[in-house]
Amino acid sequence: AGNRIGGGGAEANVIANNGGDGIRVTDTAGTDNAILRNAIHDNAGLGIDLDLDGVTPNGAGDPLNFPIIDSAVIAPPWITVNYTIDVPAGDYVVEFFSNPSGTDPTGYGEGEAFEYRDSITHAGGSASYVAVFSGFVTDVLTATLTEDLGGSYGSTSEFSGTANVTTGNLVVNSGGNTGDAAPGNGACDTGGTIVGGDPECTLDAAIQEANALGGSTTIELAIPDTDPLYRNLGAGISYWRIQPTVSITPITGGDITIDATTQTSYAIGQGYFVNDTGPEVEINGSTGVGGNGLEIQSSNNEIRGLVVNRFDTGIAVFSGDGNVVAGNYLGPDPSGANGLVGNFLEGVEVDGATNTIIGGTAAADRNVISGNRLRGVTIDTGSPLTAGTRIVGNYIGTNAAGDTGLLYDATNLQQIGIYILNSPDTVIG
Repeated sequence: AGNRIGGGGAEANVIANNGGDGIRVTDTAGTDNAILRNAIHDNAGLGIDLDLDGVTPNGAGDPLNFPIIDSAVIAPPWITVNYTIDVPAGDYVVEFFSNPSGTDPTGYGEGEAFEYRDSITHAGGSASYVAVFSGFVTDVLTATLTEDLGGSYGSTSEFSGTANVTTGNLVVNSGGNTGDAAPGNGACDTGGTIVGGDPECTLDAAIQEANALGGSTTIELAIPDTDPLYRNLGAGISYWRIQPTVSITPITGGDITIDATTQTSYAIGQGYFVNDTGPEVEINGSTGVGGNGLEIQSSNNEIRGLVVNRFDTGIAVFSGDGNVVAGNYLGPDPSGANGLVGNFLEGVEVDGATNTIIGGTAAADRNVISGNRLRGVTIDTGSPLTAGTRIVGNYIGTNAAGDTGLLYDATNLQQIGIYILNSPDTVIG
């Protein structure tokens, strides 16, 4: 009893690459055995094993229950961890560790790199806490709990189960075109202009950052009305424009959501008009950039709440599975009532992707795909073969009210609503 392994600074040990457990404390070792700030990793067994019985569930006999990490989110430079403990009343320290080498096969971590210590006074029983600390962790987080006896330490728990650190939402605050300064560092930052006290984040920069981060990422839009491309036309019609001078980076990371519906609440909070008749953000290709307004090359992505016009193709889904295109105006202007700004080829093209959903059963999922020169929706032959596309609940060829057609130019309507070349298992409606 009363042993201590490690401590602050130079007292910490590196305990790694052993054929069994990193630290094993038998049931004859007594209590008040503290294990603090060590780097414990790549051992064949557990990082810490108490009582020689493998992972011991909380409440099953170990001297101290381990913490439960409920969530861990990074929004640089801050990491926010929500965790729960269920132990007797007293003072405790919770130590958090990152694990760049990955998850222990048991699902209960080791502790490769010490990140932060949270000191708490606990009233007893189960209670939740929040720890916020600076750092950059995008892998696996674990934690231990140790009794703080005031000048000395009591028992330490086994390591908690692992928790993947997720990214906070990336927030686009500029209609500009500059890319991300350092993709993959967890922050959307062009490295230049400051908008509202924050680093500038353009849509292109946000996509680059999300691609580099991997994992599930949501890109929100909250562009201020001071942006040079903000348009207030009066009569309840105002919107924000993104007008790229080079092609926007394709979505390659997977599990990325672009949700432009967030722009509405941001504008209302400012007290300014919003677009009463349609989406709040237009991606406009009138600079002659051509190509695709947005392009998907991965799986499980969603594009929602945008106006996309004046490109060759509004949105192109060129690979991946389970992508969703919903709630967009693809061809019309932001009011949804006017044409003459459509895409040169089509509003949406699916080519080489599977199980793509265009639209949905809810009104908020409806795309308005009209006023394009050739086609509203193209389902094309792909390699691998395009298959399983579902087109449901959209207005294709009409205005947003669904009661009249939209012109591409002075005399011509969109030529074809839906064009299927060679794609099995397509469902329309």
